[in-house]
Amino acid sequence: MVSAAILCWRLTSIFRSPEYVSQTADNVFHLNAVRFIIETGNGSSLALGAAGGSSPSLYPGGWHDFVALVVQTTGTSIPVAVSAANLVIGVVLWPLSVVFAARVLFGHARIVDLSAAVLACCFSAFPYLLVDWGVLYPNYYGMAVLPALVGLGALVARLPQFRLELSGSIASAFAVSCLGLMIVHPNTVLTAGVVIVPLWVARLAGRISARSPLSRLSPRRRLVSVVALVAVLILSVVVWIELRPFPLNRFDITWPPYETPAQALGEFFLTTHSGWPAGYATSVFFIVGLFLAAKRRGWRWLVVSSTIWAVLLVSVAGYPSSYLRGFLDGGWYTDFKRIAAGAAVMALFVGVAAFKTLHSFVKIQLRRRGSLKPRALTSLVSILGILVLLVVACVAQTTNIPQAAAHAETNYSLGPGSPIMSADELALYKTINSIVPSGAMIAGNPWDGSAWAYFVSGRQVLFPHVLTPWTPDRSVVAKMLNQASDNPLVCSAVRRLNLRYALTSDELIYLPGNPGTLQFPGMAGLELAKGFQLVASVGENRLYKITACW
Repeated sequence: MVSAAILCWRLTSIFRSPEYVSQTADNVFHLNAVRFIIETGNGSSLALGAAGGSSPSLYPGGWHDFVALVVQTTGTSIPVAVSAANLVIGVVLWPLSVVFAARVLFGHARIVDLSAAVLACCFSAFPYLLVDWGVLYPNYYGMAVLPALVGLGALVARLPQFRLELSGSIASAFAVSCLGLMIVHPNTVLTAGVVIVPLWVARLAGRISARSPLSRLSPRRRLVSVVALVAVLILSVVVWIELRPFPLNRFDITWPPYETPAQALGEFFLTTHSGWPAGYATSVFFIVGLFLAAKRRGWRWLVVSSTIWAVLLVSVAGYPSSYLRGFLDGGWYTDFKRIAAGAAVMALFVGVAAFKTLHSFVKIQLRRRGSLKPRALTSLVSILGILVLLVVACVAQTTNIPQAAAHAETNYSLGPGSPIMSADELALYKTINSIVPSGAMIAGNPWDGSAWAYFVSGRQVLFPHVLTPWTPDRSVVAKMLNQASDNPLVCSAVRRLNLRYALTSDELIYLPGNPGTLQFPGMAGLELAKGFQLVASVGENRLYKITACW
């Protein structure tokens, strides 16, 4: 409950108001995709790419479907539904998912539950980073439930211990969960794989090894284990190669490094990123946990998984673009912030292992002294564990977390200076559905906020995303719409598109200097151009009816 309260406090402070939206580039698509699902009734991930202005194409729609369902069942606005859904994801699903995974990995013990719940709110890279950067809502949703998939994966590793019918149910649940996470975001399956595959390999190798207690297997069962090990390795390579958003030879379009490899490795062990303050409390238990896991046969897979995460984070944050970097990190768009979130989840698991081991060690040492009765001993050790966890939470909430939360908070606004959509623009967009008839198209520069006229009003916009694919007609409109009264090419394109209105804004444009913002000269000067009738305005934002072509 304390962890949930802290997460709720931090996330509500980040979101600031239920009506506020994240004024970031990716959110232009996310909010319009929710409206697309509501308007079309089609939430299929096979078609959701159409929400960005392309033909129906693959885009993971799990988060968008969730928010659309909230809108449809409650009648609330899309921004409020987004805030509510994201609170449920961060405050409810995330800590419950973490506790479930910790129980499966490290056993049913009170200290396991408590340490997992507390650590869930102590890392800046998750959940706070993914509601800041991007904004990466699908990744945020996927990462929140990813530990539950890891827990199911750990149960799969123990299948021979279960009855046949239970084994089948667990395997089916794991397979269906993988498919579900693919719909939320494919790279969360990769993230889970970095944790699960070393565990599976360790368990299968242990069954095959002659030195293992499990080696007393029949030749047939040992052969099955060998085949399973080979299948896991082959499948892992195939999934690693296939679950990437672009071909390996396109590594040059990804994010550049931002620090040296040594700095990246230091941030990995200090459980931080982006040059932000170190997570001192969590890093102590992460480092101690790695040391303890290396000494314990059944936990060495934690060291292997952590090493993989270190390689991924150092390569993406500290090395320039290359085929190797693209191969390693391409599944995460070679984006160090997505990988930092995965590394934080790994550090959380290792931290729980450290808490459990140290708790058991203290209990054993006190029992050997024999000065306390069993009940008093249990109470004392529990109190000590709770005090340590409170210290960890307090240190985290006063060192690395405040900057992460404060940075994320700057993206959520709805005021005069909001980067994409201001309060005036929102007020204008709310009038559009009473002015623009259904089926009519609206033109506008998506970088000045006009793309969000769709999610607010439900009326179609020609450029629903800052990365809307170009077509010949869209190109003509973007470059020459203000010449409609003199250039017949413009009106031909306008009629083919059923383009009847245009939005303009004299407010500051989003990301000024970005080359994409300069691709819409045809939207400028409509107040002086012939053939455009002003039909509504709020502040410096105007809606024109295109009369030159109709």
